[in-house]
Amino acid sequence: MYTRYKPRKKEKKFVKYLFIAFAVGGLLYLGYIHRTTLMFWKYNISKLDKELMDIDKAADRQSRIGMLKSLEKVCDSYKNENLFSSEAYFSSGRVKVLLGEALMPASFNELFVSDRLTEQSEDVRRCFIEAIKDLKKAAALENGRIEDRNQMLVAKASFLAGYYTPVDLVEMLSIMKNFELLTPEDKRLYATIQVLGGNEARGIELLKNTGGNDVMDTLFLATVYRITSKNTEAILEYRKALEKANDNELKTLIRFNLGKIYFSQSLMMEAAKEFSEAIVSSPGKAVLRFWAGKCFAVLGDKARAREHWLEALKLEPDNAEVKKLLEGR
Repeated sequence: MYTRYKPRKKEKKFVKYLFIAFAVGGLLYLGYIHRTTLMFWKYNISKLDKELMDIDKAADRQSRIGMLKSLEKVCDSYKNENLFSSEAYFSSGRVKVLLGEALMPASFNELFVSDRLTEQSEDVRRCFIEAIKDLKKAAALENGRIEDRNQMLVAKASFLAGYYTPVDLVEMLSIMKNFELLTPEDKRLYATIQVLGGNEARGIELLKNTGGNDVMDTLFLATVYRITSKNTEAILEYRKALEKANDNELKTLIRFNLGKIYFSQSLMMEAAKEFSEAIVSSPGKAVLRFWAGKCFAVLGDKARAREHWLEALKLEPDNAEVKKLLEGR
């Protein structure tokens, strides 16, 4: 009896272990073939949107770019395997906007106040254009429904990539209801779109009401006044920004813009003073020498004008515009 029972007991154990092995193997196989989905939801569970944006701000630029590129691949794979999932496209679009911003040479605020918004690489434009397509596809899968934050992402990517005109973007953003939920930088972008899209008064009013009291807020408003030719208001805001500025680079930028405004109003003495003081702070910038020379040329001081242009040419030997001025053309 004992001898017959023992082999059966061993046989049952063997079948049990075999079943467990197959079960574990099956789970591992399923995990492998659905690894992209599992990875995606791992990110989703950790609140992809908010946590990623927080990490994005905290990490250094290269780490941020590396992290976002990895996540972009995960989102692309998940999206390709789930062609009718609006959440997959929304998440992919958000990540691509973040990546595009991380690849930019500076923040939107910094590029705007220094007139460098057009300095976008092809990689940056690619990210933003792909983001637009993903977010619009997601909205289409939701029968046209799109949350305010996602609509703002479409507008941001479109504006920074030059994909739609500001007039088109004003129309696009007209459906937004919760303006107050936007981040401070997105509020400034929203206001800028309003200004450039024809709603100048609304955009400026928004900037006055939503801006803070630091130097960037003041400088941003001054820039909007300058590009809308409200020179008196621009000068007042630039003067306020100059009082708040702590570093030479920012002071140089403010004085440079003040100089250009004065020059446009034929106030050459005031313009020359601003450019000269900017040169003291940043002697290695050829553009300051170029403008200072133009001021002194108009004032009739050709010797000082030539002196500035020669210095500019030393800094930028291939500057064709300076060469023409020196040749009297």
